[in-house]
Amino acid sequence: MAQVKLGEKTLPAMVLMDLNMPALDGFEIVERVRQEREFSQIPIIVVLSNSDSPRDMEEATEVGADGFQTKDLDIKAYVEFFNSLAAD
Repeated sequence: MAQVKLGEKTLPAMVLMDLNMPALDGFEIVERVRQEREFSQIPIIVVLSNSDSPRDMEEATEVGADGFQTKDLDIKAYVEFFNSLAAD
């Protein structure tokens, strides 16, 4: 985020976020990103999470995520999901 604020990097078109990271809580990161004025409108999609818990999906939305995609063992489903994110 700092490099974008300094003009050293361009603003990303989208953020793909996993909830389960070794040292960080994905919900907290989404919430922090949403608190930054420069990043408030960037779509954040929680992806590749191994949880299909309705509570996790609800919490992701509460902290500012725009979508939620659980892990799927079917490669075709992965391809379809990522293709759906591509701009027309």
